[in-house]
Amino acid sequence: MFSFNRGVSPVIKAGKLFFGLFAVLGTLFLIAAAILLILKSNRLKGLERTDAVIIEQDEASTSTVVSYKVNGKIYRYRFSEYSSSDQIGDTVSIAYDKNAPDHPLRTGFMAYLAPAVLGFIGLVFSLVGWGGWLFFRRKPKEKVPWEMT
Repeated sequence: MFSFNRGVSPVIKAGKLFFGLFAVLGTLFLIAAAILLILKSNRLKGLERTDAVIIEQDEASTSTVVSYKVNGKIYRYRFSEYSSSDQIGDTVSIAYDKNAPDHPLRTGFMAYLAPAVLGFIGLVFSLVGWGGWLFFRRKPKEKVPWEMT
């Protein structure tokens, strides 16, 4: 049978493939986290900021309703983001466009939760993947038991 990797152990081939997939996935997650972070930061740029009070929480639908005042008018908005640390009566920071204050964005930690989670997963996958791939890529100094014939 013709093979480009003649003499390479199937274990080493499998290890390189397994860790190579981890490395690629981790790198893709890191790129996605960076893109999300840039998009979110650009979206929040130039917006007005104010505080809102949590007036309702629905754990079943994972939503939070806040109330806030802009130019003397009171607004209510339902965020699809839900944090178990948020309680009714808590104050949260929001950002809004002064031309459309009825569609605010959450700021602070919740605004960057998705990029943070993707970035963490990407970092772990990348470290494991690239480390393992480099380990299996190295040339063994001597034959190991599974390569002996």
